[in-house]
Amino acid sequence: DLKMVLPVEQIRKSTNRCGTAGCDLIPCCIWSSSNDPETPWYCCLDCQARDFDGWPEKKEDLPIKVLKDDLREAMLDKCTRHGDLVMPDLPSGTAASGEEATTEEDKSSDDAADVDSSNNEEGDGEEMWELKKVF
Repeated sequence: DLKMVLPVEQIRKSTNRCGTAGCDLIPCCIWSSSNDPETPWYCCLDCQARDFDGWPEKKEDLPIKVLKDDLREAMLDKCTRHGDLVMPDLPSGTAASGEEATTEEDKSSDDAADVDSSNNEEGDGEEMWELKKVF
């Protein structure tokens, strides 16, 4: 099940990689597997298409209700090597300066997956993600 679409700024600034072995793309979604539903799976668009057959078919199964232009652009720029991926058929648009569109993602994403590089004890510059309220 698709649990979360990561916020645009987290995708743009991330140095983390997709959870699929050998994939060096930036993840944009968090999935849970039926084999291990408690473990979040960070996934790029390419691996999502291959491993999960792309986006959920039903709009009500998507954790977002709007796919803003800047989020769509960040995902296509950082999370795929293919420009022809099918994206969810959701309303798009850009939030006006200082104005945020109200979506399920907007309400929960800041609390759900915060980037926290302070947990990196080795100090090698790699980000560590702290998950909260994902499941």
